[in-house]
Amino acid sequence: MTRKTKIKIEPYLDISEYRNGFQVVSASIGFDDNIYILLIDEIPERINGTSVQSNTKNTHTYKVLTAGEDFVSELLLYNQRFNYHFVQPFQNDKLLLAGARTRFFNQDKYELNGKLFDLDGVLLKEILLGDGIQNLQVSKNGTIWTGYFDEGVFGNYGWDSPIGAAGLIAWNINGEQIFRNSKADICDCYALNVISDDDIWFYYYTDFNLCNIKDSQIQFFNPRISGSSGFVKYDSYFLFDKGYGKHDYYSLLKAGSFKEHYSIEFINKDGDKIESSIRDFRGDKLLLIDHAHVYVVGLKDIMNTLKRENLSK
Repeated sequence: MTRKTKIKIEPYLDISEYRNGFQVVSASIGFDDNIYILLIDEIPERINGTSVQSNTKNTHTYKVLTAGEDFVSELLLYNQRFNYHFVQPFQNDKLLLAGARTRFFNQDKYELNGKLFDLDGVLLKEILLGDGIQNLQVSKNGTIWTGYFDEGVFGNYGWDSPIGAAGLIAWNINGEQIFRNSKADICDCYALNVISDDDIWFYYYTDFNLCNIKDSQIQFFNPRISGSSGFVKYDSYFLFDKGYGKHDYYSLLKAGSFKEHYSIEFINKDGDKIESSIRDFRGDKLLLIDHAHVYVVGLKDIMNTLKRENLSK
């Protein structure tokens, strides 16, 4: 029988002062366990109210916040015309920013949507990562993993032969593909968790399978959840968001049967449900942003909390 519980978590960081004049675009956990938050001075308007711009008419200023246990640093990138959606650390001394969209004009002309910066904001390299990126994570050795949503898989923005047709690709920093999915029939890569260089997990539509890549081989599992947008893993346990219409609720599952052991709702210090449209899932850690508060909670800590609750009953 599934048990329902509420788990209180404390804010990891208050970003109120850093948001002045900026809006949060995305947040992610790096291979180094630091938090990377991407902000922009103004969210670019959509084309005809629907399509996301790749390159913007006006220049924008981006801010990258990097937060660890005892520090917060910020980097400003001025006069940017590309519409960035992702930021990840690259080999400790660089940052990779990427846009979800890129346009194809002809065989010799297309937009390069991966941009490598040094920590002073100097652009070092531009590479093509394909259109329609749903999720992006960089491993410790510098492998760039990209999962694609349906338009990246089936084509749009001029890409009649879309780069993301495989649904999941790994790249090196020269823009060369070093892994390309050929086993999973991905229409939309809903979730990606690069635990290490040698342990990569993803979850996709339409089969809603959970997959593990090791030594370029894929194993398939059925978590029995539809429409989840993310998961974390610790030991033999997984924490999935509950899927369509229930992304702020979470299921604790155990590998093997993937039976739901707990239904979990996270609450703040006042007892209110933490509601977050900006989230990330990496290793065993879940990141949530609710207004100006950043929360980070590990599945190991969740398991310990549940054990204490059971012992107290």
